[in-house]
This record gives sequence, structure tokens and C-alpha cells, in this order.
Amino acid sequence: MPKLLVSRRELLFSLVSRLRGQTTFSSDVKVVNVLATVRNKQGEIVKNLTKDDFVLEEDGRPQTIRYFSQETDLPLTLGLLVARA
Repeated sequence: MPKLLVSRRELLFSLVSRLRGQTTFSSDVKVVNVLATVRNKQGEIVKNLTKDDFVLEEDGRPQTIRYFSQETDLPLTLGLLVARA
């Protein structure tokens, strides 16, 4: 008999969708990615920041930043608006 492999996330979403009337979802999360771009008053991107330059709080309680990296190769999203007169 073949085994059915389901991730914990898929299982939780499946169970939540079956519980009608329940709108609460909780999960045990170990790592959350927070992306930020910091600009100075002139609008220039500040590049020399470290994790000590940031304060991260959850429900008013400070959280430890365990992993920190500066990413410069993130995908660029552009929008183009063309207006006809």
C-alpha cells in the first residue's frame, strides 16, 4: 500500500477548512523572514546596517534577531503606466 506524504502545513489547512465556523489558525513557527529597505532623508538606500540597528517586537515583546543578511540580488518589481491623450 503506497504511503501518502502530506506536509504539516497542508494537513493544518485541510483540517481548518473542514472545521466550519472556526476562523482561528495557529502554527508553531521557528523562523519568520522580514524584508526591509531603509532609506535616508534624501531617499538613498542605507546599506551599512547590522542587526543591532533593528528592534523587532511581537505583541510588544522584544524578539531576538538570530539570522541577519543583506540581500542585494532580490527580484525587482516594476510597474508601467501608459496614458493616451
